[in-house]
Amino acid sequence: MSALLTITHVIILLGYTLLFVYCNVTILDAQNFTHSVELDAENRYHLYWEFDDKNITFEVSVQTLGYVGLGFSTNGGMAGSDIIIGWVDGKGKVHVWDCHALGNQQPEVDTIQNVKVIYGSQNSSHTTIRFIRSLQTCDRNDTALAPGTVRLIWAYHENDPDENGLMGYHAESRGTRSVLLLVASRPIIESPDVIKDMNLINSQVPIPNRRTLYWCQSFELPKLNRKHHLIRVEPVIQPGHEFLVHHIVVYGCLRPVSRAAVNFGHPCYHRAMPADWWHCNAVLLAWSIGGGVHELPSHVGIPFGVPDDPTLIVMETHYDNPSNHAGIRDSSGLRLILTPELRQYDAGVFQTGTVVSGRQSMVNRTEGIHSIGVIFHSHLLGRGIRLRHFRNGRELELIAEDKTYDFNLQVLRYLKEERLVLPGDGLITECVYNSSQIATVTFGGLRTVQEMCLSFVLYYPRINLTECSTIPSQDYLNNFRNPLQRHGTNWVSRLIFRVDWRGEDTRREFQMYTTRTGTPGFQAQCRNGPQYYMGHSKGYSDPH
Repeated sequence: MSALLTITHVIILLGYTLLFVYCNVTILDAQNFTHSVELDAENRYHLYWEFDDKNITFEVSVQTLGYVGLGFSTNGGMAGSDIIIGWVDGKGKVHVWDCHALGNQQPEVDTIQNVKVIYGSQNSSHTTIRFIRSLQTCDRNDTALAPGTVRLIWAYHENDPDENGLMGYHAESRGTRSVLLLVASRPIIESPDVIKDMNLINSQVPIPNRRTLYWCQSFELPKLNRKHHLIRVEPVIQPGHEFLVHHIVVYGCLRPVSRAAVNFGHPCYHRAMPADWWHCNAVLLAWSIGGGVHELPSHVGIPFGVPDDPTLIVMETHYDNPSNHAGIRDSSGLRLILTPELRQYDAGVFQTGTVVSGRQSMVNRTEGIHSIGVIFHSHLLGRGIRLRHFRNGRELELIAEDKTYDFNLQVLRYLKEERLVLPGDGLITECVYNSSQIATVTFGGLRTVQEMCLSFVLYYPRINLTECSTIPSQDYLNNFRNPLQRHGTNWVSRLIFRVDWRGEDTRREFQMYTTRTGTPGFQAQCRNGPQYYMGHSKGYSDPH
């Protein structure tokens, strides 16, 4: 990366060292960056970046002739955030301030400036600035950038700051967007000569004026005269509905189905839903908000056109409507790209996790499977998720982790290195929740205001396993602290309301009770298509 800078000025203003650069540069094409995202819905604010072990380089290109701002926030708000402000003045000088925000007011310029300008330019419509900073600056006013979800905040204005450094209020030209800054980039894979589209698109789904809707739509598989590999999944989101469509899971039906269940749409998990759909539970693929296009690695593909093809596909779409808007109809879905040019391995997806506790999955294959990516899934209280890996009673390095999980960013995270999972290994999906701001009990369930704790693992070679979970039994929970009546419909309420959960001793004891090695009250439920097989989960001691 290079740019020709002709004049550099460093001056002292109001006690701060600020860098002003007059630029005559050879501008590098933004396509040379490994990552990019449009931060606003109108595509006026473009962000590009790349990173190494020590530094990260950003380029912002914004449709404005005034200042632009980019910040890193712990919660998507301005207070306490680390902000970079930049602009190009009428004489072509590039100005960049490394700042921090004390509240919803003009940011304060940092005493130590940890941002280095590479170049800046301005044409008749756009301002473009490229700069570099360390991932870890050791400055208390800067955010340390680490793997996991980063909440970016952005803003821009039509004018530059005035001669006294006062900035005009950005008004509605601002926003927040969660991204994975430090995720490994995927190599560009050349498309095969022969491809086939499979479109799974909802048709005018009526969105009720409530927060959550799970909509199921069934599709017949296209007639394929030979085996194909699914190599790419493209979201097809109706314009303006980007934040309405939260996630999509595609299931296969491995039993014969009646014609009444074919090419039909209905709310999921409803008593009037076609009965055959209850057996459509083989996870084929998943996509979540913020995910973009899923491109499978060049050596794997998900097989279609094989003898054990599903008899039907059911696409489950989770709509999240927090503002309870009425009168909305949606026609979003997925486009699947297949090719008869087969790759080396058949890939598959299995689900591990639980709505209330950790799950373990045990694979049943002599040479094991290779995990290549994972999608984490939780709801509004989720603050962190990790996928743990155990072998022979010893915990190995984490497969994946996000310490700053965001409900609005649930992307396929490709692993830096493939992870071999052997027969007898244990996988635990572990979630961290924060319910300190709500006064009611949160239960596990499908609704957005309920909770889940799931991992969708992309792996190869494909085996006959779609899900593995462990669930605490009613008797097991009833015996904690209070020998309650062991049967009846109100056991959860009795457990919650008759135990004083405010005490640290109670919390600590329950944590030990539910995680100690060999707990007999957790039962594994694994699924290979339509069949469940049961067993007791292994217990794993938590070294923390």
